Amino acid sequence: EGYYPAERPKAIRPSDNLRPEGEFEKRYPESYKPAERPEIIRHPDNLKPEGEIDYKPKEKAPIKGDRAPIVKPKDNLYPEGEFQRPEPEGYYPAERPKAIRPSDNLRPEGEFEKRYPESYKPAERPEII
Repeated sequence: EGYYPAERPKAIRPSDNLRPEGEFEKRYPESYKPAERPEIIRHPDNLKPEGEIDYKPKEKAPIKGDRAPIVKPKDNLYPEGEFQRPEPEGYYPAERPKAIRPSDNLRPEGEFEKRYPESYKPAERPEII
């Protein structure tokens, strides 16, 4: 047995006894057009001002004008004498400080055996079984 994709079961629709009868009425979209703006209806009233009204119209502020000149405030601080500037130092490579080794009373005694590096030779390949 091999792998094969599963089959989708068919949908079982329940049966009923409902059937359409007569003609089917459709809705047709209405054609829209821009509407006219209605006129404003102003109702008359009986409120009237009595006597004379004395008022002055407000003066409008200038919208845009010339810029005022910049006035720099004066001071009484003036430099006296010569101005001293620090001279830049010359750069040079830094010296490495010597290592300070602490003194102790431990001294080697006798002879030391040294390991000499072996001369390496190409190894034999193992047989492939």
